Amino acid sequence: HAQKVDDEKPSVARSIVAGYRQAHPGWKPYPLRPIVEQALAPILDECLPGLTTDQASRLLARADGNPRFLEEIVRLCLSRPRYFVDRDPHKALG
Repeated sequence: HAQKVDDEKPSVARSIVAGYRQAHPGWKPYPLRPIVEQALAPILDECLPGLTTDQASRLLARADGNPRFLEEIVRLCLSRPRYFVDRDPHKALG
């Protein structure tokens, strides 16, 4: 049974933005766009050099242009050596 969400109640993020706008009239958020995969590829290659082209492409696609998410993906992979061939993070995922 799904819980009904109260549309009248603002989220924490919306409350913070509303408060900031009140304190700083004229302030506008700056929209961030995803970073293209080609720009993140060298970072991934440096952190996980043994990935196959297909593996790197899949991880970059999963990060969806978000460098912080890519960082979390890399951190997760490195924290689990069993994911790699011969348990070596310099090799491909197994």
